Amino acid sequence: MILIDHKKTDINNLAGLERDIVVLNWEDRRKSRQRLRTTKGIEIAVALPTGTILYNGDILYMNNNSYIIVEAAEEDVIVIYPDDMTKG
Repeated sequence: MILIDHKKTDINNLAGLERDIVVLNWEDRRKSRQRLRTTKGIEIAVALPTGTILYNGDILYMNNNSYIIVEAAEEDVIVIYPDDMTKG
């Protein structure tokens, strides 16, 4: 199991590295502690600082051969449009 305690920010070049994905919905991207499985079956433990939010495209892990990236799950949303934009 891979322990993730921070998001990767020192990313130079991902070319040639094997890509693995962890798909998370809106709620799960806001959890700082959780156990997950990537699309290739790798188990990871996420232990991020409290309040950390994961965004689509965040890199959680990287080594010389591969990296794990966050993918936001497709979800239904509610869209509300006002009747008149001039009324407050």
